[in-house]
Amino acid sequence: MIDEMTDIRKELDDRIQEVQQQMEPVAQVSTARPSDNEGVQGSRKIVKENNKVYLYHKVDGEWYKTEMEKG
Repeated sequence: MIDEMTDIRKELDDRIQEVQQQMEPVAQVSTARPSDNEGVQGSRKIVKENNKVYLYHKVDGEWYKTEMEKG
């Protein structure tokens, strides 16, 4: 029973974090790469590293990055 409650709590926490991220109107630029325990499925983060800018996406629990270029 405690395990079920823990699982439900984690699922609710993940959903709350996902909704909060969807409500964020502006992407903030960071200088730190996201950690694996940060964000939820579909999260995005813009990171500036070594004079380059990357867009990170969280997919299946892992972060992937794409280099951005000026438009």
